[in-house]
Amino acid sequence: MNPTGNIIGLLYKQTYDPTVVNEDWFVKCVDYIWRTLEQEQAPDGYHEALQWMGFLTHTPERERAIPYLAKLDAWLSQPGVIELDVHAAGYVQKVLDYAPTPDSYARKFISEDGADASGCADRRAASGRRLADQLADSQPGRGMGMARHPHCRSLKDFACIRQTVT
Repeated sequence: MNPTGNIIGLLYKQTYDPTVVNEDWFVKCVDYIWRTLEQEQAPDGYHEALQWMGFLTHTPERERAIPYLAKLDAWLSQPGVIELDVHAAGYVQKVLDYAPTPDSYARKFISEDGADASGCADRRAASGRRLADQLADSQPGRGMGMARHPHCRSLKDFACIRQTVT
């Protein structure tokens, strides 16, 4: 289902061309996603979970989405799915991978302690414009560029901050 779920979810969300949902290829993709969801008990890892979230949060078929959102919620709430240890090594998905913004679907599975453990969540909210100034100042002439806040542990953390302050 990767990347179809997320693409279709974003197309549902966009308002530029709402008629896209009537296109044959779009309808076929939606049918494919529902068939795939019917065959699965839960997401098969992080990348598939993103597809579930992207599609299920934006599909207009809210009633049909409910049982799959329940499966997704059960999977996301399992210990270790969302890694809270900022020092965890290897291929792990941490807080900001699942919830890069406060309104992200998976945010409800992250406690305030977990959000704080991300290394940036509360800092970006508290530092506001000051953080934007720090990032802009660190890359003269390049705006936000690739500058990183000292508390961030990855470029994904930086992307989260960048979205917040721009």
